Amino acid sequence: MPKWIVLLLAGILLLSGCKDSNVQKETAVQEETAAPSVTAVSQSTPEPSESPNPVPTVPDSFRKYYDFVDGEHLGNLIFHAKEDLDGDGTDEIILAFGWISEEDPLDSWVSDLVFLRETDGQLTKLGDNWAAQAYGIYKVELIRLQGSNKKYLWCGLTNGGWLKGVQIIEFQNSEPRELFYIASATGSGEETLTDDNQDGYYDGLISDRSSYDVLYYETQRYYRWTGKEFVYVSTHTDVGEYPGSVKETILQYLALRVLNIEYSPEIDARLAELCTDTEADQAETAPDVWTSSLLESILEIGDTIDFQIKEAADAANAIVTLKSVESDEHIVFTFDLLHSDGKWVIDRLEQLE
Repeated sequence: MPKWIVLLLAGILLLSGCKDSNVQKETAVQEETAAPSVTAVSQSTPEPSESPNPVPTVPDSFRKYYDFVDGEHLGNLIFHAKEDLDGDGTDEIILAFGWISEEDPLDSWVSDLVFLRETDGQLTKLGDNWAAQAYGIYKVELIRLQGSNKKYLWCGLTNGGWLKGVQIIEFQNSEPRELFYIASATGSGEETLTDDNQDGYYDGLISDRSSYDVLYYETQRYYRWTGKEFVYVSTHTDVGEYPGSVKETILQYLALRVLNIEYSPEIDARLAELCTDTEADQAETAPDVWTSSLLESILEIGDTIDFQIKEAADAANAIVTLKSVESDEHIVFTFDLLHSDGKWVIDRLEQLE
């Protein structure tokens, strides 16, 4: 082979080796300087980082209050206020610590809610941690109520799922106390403060429920602020269209009876349509048996209600057995129904067992 060809091949190999070396060095540098990958982890309540966190920004006017409780809380300072909440001429200090979620407010978490009072330069902690309760607090803010010169602390509650509730705290005689609390123990829903005349002072509250705790009927409970307390006024219930069959008529009658919602004109009117037997109210409701069996029937997950129906063109008879989900207890009814104006109506109801 001619010598010049050998030299040419050697040069090509040398250049190729340098290029591979540069690529490897560049890749190594990229791997060393690349940002670490981040994996999102879903959790019900935030946990403090094990690594040291930077001290959160605290206003100078609140630094001494922050320092007073430092080490006794989790998270960052996410709410602070200094107001005379009971009208005695001395300000109370409110500090809330925790984490705020920018994506979903309900994922925020108030870990510690602290009240302080300053007298002659001395700080005193008022009560325990108000955030330590069954339902978590996701937000706090000061509000005004109609007819009152005071400010109140509104706490938004959540069960970490589909339920929102409300707790309102007032100061009285230099002490915090719970003025109002509402949060369903089951199901889902939310509470909304109302300001009917849009003057910045709340005068009522609406409690929405539509889950299994109300047998999936959409309900809105209305509360009115009297100037001293929230009082229940009425409930709006969406009872839907009139049932179209003997079985559906009986099921709705049983469901509305067991809900036993006071001051609901829609339920009262529908029950009057469904049943004309003036003595039907004497039938035992037995909420545990009725509710559990009706709920499983609605969800179609069990065989807890047995129907034996004999139906003619304008009359029907049904023997209905409601079985307890948790025991051998059961209730047996007999229904006589008449068909009039395109509707089945319960004419007579008798409890057999």
